[in-house]
Amino acid sequence: MIEASDIGPRTRFAPSPTGQLHVGTARVALFNWLYARSRGGRFLLRIEDTDAERSRREYEVSILADLRWLGLDWDEGPDKGGSHQPYRQSERGESYREAAARLLAAGQVYRCFCTPEEVAAMRREDEAAGRLARYPGRCRDLDPAEVAARLGRGRAFGLRFRAPHQVLAVKDRIKGEVTFPADIIEDFVVLRSNGQASYNFACVVDDAAMRISHVIRGEDLLPSTPKQVLLYRALGYEPPVFAHLPMILGPDHVKLSKRRGARSMSSLREAGYLPEAVVNGLALLGWSAPDGRDCLEVDELIRLFSLDRAGRSNAVFDVVKLNWLNGQHLRRKSAEELLALAGPSLERAGVVAGPMDATTAAWLGEALKAAAQAAESIGEAVDRLRSLWHDHHAAEGDAEVARLGDDVAAREIEVLRVFAELAAAVPLAEAGRFRELMREVGERVGLTGQALFHPLRVALTGEDSGMELDKLVPLMAAAPRSLKPGLATPLERVQWVLERARRRSAG
Repeated sequence: MIEASDIGPRTRFAPSPTGQLHVGTARVALFNWLYARSRGGRFLLRIEDTDAERSRREYEVSILADLRWLGLDWDEGPDKGGSHQPYRQSERGESYREAAARLLAAGQVYRCFCTPEEVAAMRREDEAAGRLARYPGRCRDLDPAEVAARLGRGRAFGLRFRAPHQVLAVKDRIKGEVTFPADIIEDFVVLRSNGQASYNFACVVDDAAMRISHVIRGEDLLPSTPKQVLLYRALGYEPPVFAHLPMILGPDHVKLSKRRGARSMSSLREAGYLPEAVVNGLALLGWSAPDGRDCLEVDELIRLFSLDRAGRSNAVFDVVKLNWLNGQHLRRKSAEELLALAGPSLERAGVVAGPMDATTAAWLGEALKAAAQAAESIGEAVDRLRSLWHDHHAAEGDAEVARLGDDVAAREIEVLRVFAELAAAVPLAEAGRFRELMREVGERVGLTGQALFHPLRVALTGEDSGMELDKLVPLMAAAPRSLKPGLATPLERVQWVLERARRRSAG
């Protein structure tokens, strides 16, 4: 195998198309991609679809779509080709048969005539006797004449590797040196009786042929490593650098799985998460930046990434942390980017329908920028803007008066009355003018803080909380009438509430 230092690292992501791309497998893809990109190497995509019963082409299509959404591009793969194609294991059968024939000729594998039922019975006997369940090597030393006789009778056979049954030490880039006891490595299957290659054998043959220099994967595959190292050596190849990532746990510190909280990338995309936030969150599952920062852009991850920073402890996938990261990345978006992201949500909310004029688009972009400051998703940002196009004409102020209480306190009415009096002469769309106005209102009525601002918020929005009023009010004042016919200004909204309160008081 060509050394990584000669060509730059070559990493690969090799998913099985038996389901959707979930958090665990997505993290494996990301770490391989980051390592290759951070060191000027190449990232390969290979589809391990030898499980014909469970593999589905629609899952392959879905996995590739999710990788593209995350921004994890590959240099070689089933849709791109490359100098080591094909990149689907179902199309590489001849390579496995040729490699197995080499091992058979060298005496490093042997024909095993045991049926699956017989092997299962042997394992049950071991378990009943309290022994480690393993294949006992029944066919390992069959007399050549007996082998020839069985072949003559048309007996089906698979090929098993002659394990040396010795202690094997493997250097792992993350875990350090890992020692595997001699009794843990049984004579394992290389080719099944139907000619299908085993996972370990196909994986080694493919990685060797594709010159993979670093195998970065989850620690659930660590038990496969000694078998694969033996196969590399038997085939005459130098094993790659292995790096096994720690497990991912849920907030309850139980291993994350498809049945226990593992989120698929497609579900995260449909929920409105930003791909850069998901990539950021995945990167923090077993890795940390040298400066301790959590919120990182993709180019920063590439620049800072190193396996030396990969942890050995299990990582915790926390949706709360992902939501926080999503909000952080949302706030880094420009007004134009936010408007593009919010398009579907705005249409569903009935705010826009079809193309917008430049004035409306600019206003909506700035409104989203303001709403995003306290939101964790684009959907939440859109929800925070609902008060901007709330129809006070239809409500006639009833909702707002109800929120103020059946017995509207005199001091609340006074806040609204003074606001209405002063707002008529103040250009509220101008930055800073609202704060100046409210300072004067506060001096006139003798109130500050919540007591001063809450009546106004309820009158303007019908809600008890939401976007900061010094951002909300200028947006209301500047709202283009083209957005919605009859859209009310802040002054008009307060006047309606005052009028409705007067009517209710009168009786």
